[in-house]
Amino acid sequence: MIFKEKKWKSISDELSLYKRQVNGLNDSYLKDYDPLLLSACFKEEYKRSKMTEEYIKSFIEAAKALSKATKEQQSNFSGINKIFYSYSLTLPALYLCRHSIEMVIKYSLEILHVEFKKIHKLNELWDKLVRSIPKELQSGKERTVISNMGLFIDKMNSLDENGQRLRYAIQTSGNLSQDNFLWVNLQSVVNCTERFIDQILSIDVDSILKNMNQ
Repeated sequence: MIFKEKKWKSISDELSLYKRQVNGLNDSYLKDYDPLLLSACFKEEYKRSKMTEEYIKSFIEAAKALSKATKEQQSNFSGINKIFYSYSLTLPALYLCRHSIEMVIKYSLEILHVEFKKIHKLNELWDKLVRSIPKELQSGKERTVISNMGLFIDKMNSLDENGQRLRYAIQTSGNLSQDNFLWVNLQSVVNCTERFIDQILSIDVDSILKNMNQ
């Protein structure tokens, strides 16, 4: 025997996990299934951009749900009991936040037609985006906003500078990804991430592209 006890229950085929289609909205299967991505139904000319946006928004919404769940845990436990879990909801929430930040920066670079290296370092990606926005289009208030957003990027990049520390327990170097205990204000991270995403998605792409092409 290789297992101490049997945990796995067999599945018959892929239909128990996902379906490619259903027989209308009254299909009996729908009570157990949820749609993956609405953007998959869009016309081809809109699909790429809308799907990227849906990925980004899906990750931050999931992070918000996890953050809410941590609040519920905190209401049930206090003191030392807050520490001794065999799992962490904060870890995947932070990963989702960081990944959505990386995605939205890369997305903005793509729609501005700015070439960039396929890297994960938030600082370098952010610097690339900021440098691509013409100075003459930025108001004084906008420069302040951009500078402050950069401070947030610095903090998130310090938390995970290579896009792997929140994703894997062990780095390729063999070092532990999280070797020191850390307290995280998850609600603040999630709120800042959501505002960051909303701000980036509000970029006036047409105005910037027009200026670039002059």
